[in-house]
Amino acid sequence: MSIGRLFELIGKNLEELENIIKTDKEELKLYSAGKNLDGKRGYDRVFPSDSITSALLLKDKEFLKNILIFCANHQGKRIDPFTGEEPGAIPHEWPGVDLRGKNTLYASIDTSALFIIGFGKYFEWTGDSEFIRNNAGKIKSTFEYIKRHLDADLMWDNPQFCNSDKYALWAGCWRDGGYCERRNMEHTYPASYLMVNAFVVNALRMLASFAEQGLINLNARELLKQAEKTLKKTIETFWLGDEGYFASATDNEGIIRTFYLDSVVSLYFLEKDDVSKEMMQKIAENLKKLETDYGYLTRENLPGYDYEGDEKKPFKLTIWPYENACVALLAERYGLKDLKQKCFLLAKRLSELKHPFTEYLLYENRQAVPVGCNIQLWTIAYAKAMKELK
Repeated sequence: MSIGRLFELIGKNLEELENIIKTDKEELKLYSAGKNLDGKRGYDRVFPSDSITSALLLKDKEFLKNILIFCANHQGKRIDPFTGEEPGAIPHEWPGVDLRGKNTLYASIDTSALFIIGFGKYFEWTGDSEFIRNNAGKIKSTFEYIKRHLDADLMWDNPQFCNSDKYALWAGCWRDGGYCERRNMEHTYPASYLMVNAFVVNALRMLASFAEQGLINLNARELLKQAEKTLKKTIETFWLGDEGYFASATDNEGIIRTFYLDSVVSLYFLEKDDVSKEMMQKIAENLKKLETDYGYLTRENLPGYDYEGDEKKPFKLTIWPYENACVALLAERYGLKDLKQKCFLLAKRLSELKHPFTEYLLYENRQAVPVGCNIQLWTIAYAKAMKELK
C-alpha cells in the first residue's frame, strides 16, 4: 500500500470507531479510542484526552464540539477518593474501569486544560460565541479546578486533592502507565508534568481571549499574568540546560531526567516565541537519540523499572503516531524540514501493515512491529495531520 492509499483510508477507519453515546443528557456522535477487528476487547470507551487532541489534529469541528459537550455533561461535581473526582474535573475515560482498588473515571489531570483549549480552538474555527457563553459556567468550574492544583505557578497532581492516597493509574497524564524511572512505575506525590503545564499556559491564554471579548466573566489581565508566570516556572523547572532538553516530569523524588518525546510534543501546545531558538536547536540535536527508520521513539534507550521489581532492566522501546504528528507540526512551525520528513517515515511503515492504523509500534532489533488495537483514533489523527503537511 502507498502512503497515498493510507491517507485515502482515513475516513473509512474513522467510521469503524464511531460511538453514539446515548444517555438521559445527550445523544452525541463520538469515537472510541481504539478497536480490534478480531473480536478482542479494544478501547471501546470515550477518552476525552485522546478525543480532544485527535479532534484538533483531524480539524474536525463537529467531533470537537461533541466531545466538549460530553465533557461538560460529565464534569466532576464532588470529591470522590474512589474515582479521583473533584469539582470541575474532566473525566479521564468514560465509563471508568476498576483498577488497583480505585476507578479510572477521573484519574488524570491533563484533560482539564485540554477541555479549555478545545473551547478555544472551536471558537477560533467557528466564531460561535453562543457556544462559549452557554458553557461559560462549565469552563469557569474547570478553571477553578486548575487553580486549586496550581502551587508556585505550576500545576501539581496529588491524590490528596480527592482525599485519597493513590489513583487508579500510575501517572496523571497521557503516560498513565507510569514512568519507568520510578520503582514499580509509581510516583511519590506531588507530581508535575511538562506537558500538562504547557496545556495550562495555552488554556490560560484561551481564557484571557474569552474574557477580552466579553464571553466569560474573568480578568483577562490576571489570566495573562498567570500564563506568563506558569510558562516561566515551567521552563525553570523542566529545562535541563546541560543536557539541552526539557524533562517530562518531576515528583517528590526529583526531576525525571530521561529524554522523552514530551520535550518536543509539549512545545506544540505553546507559541513559537515561548522558547528560544537556542533551546529549539538543542532539542532538535537531542532528537537524534530518538531517531529510527520509522519515525521517533517515545523515549531514549535506557534501562527502567517495571511494575513488579526494584531492579532496572532493558525497557521496551515504542513509537507512537500521535507524538510524531505533533513533532511534524512543530517542525513545520520552526522550519525544521529534516525533522518533519523523519515523521513521514512512520507513515511509510504504517502503509505496509495489514492494519495501518495500529495503536503503536514496538521497536526491536531495528524493526517496528504493530502492537495494541488494530484501529486507533490517535493514529488516524496522525495520518490526517501528515496528509495536511504533505
